[in-house]
Amino acid sequence: MRPAAGAGGRDAAGRQLHWRGYVATFGLTHWMLTKEVDTHLRELRESQWLSVDKMRALQEEKLHQLVRHAYRHVPYYASA
Repeated sequence: MRPAAGAGGRDAAGRQLHWRGYVATFGLTHWMLTKEVDTHLRELRESQWLSVDKMRALQEEKLHQLVRHAYRHVPYYASA
């Protein structure tokens, strides 16, 4: 079951508008952080409701992606 909406006195539309404004100006104020924050937040919101089996499969896929990235881009792991 998902939690009820309405944190901090904002309705869902107000929170969405605030979030879109934040993401639109993100690069101007947070240049050292990832600009893919919107994508990450969407993925987290979707994955929080997965079953245990689906979550485990997602974790395994992300681990495989991480290992592949390390193998391709980090000389230490590529030579191991």
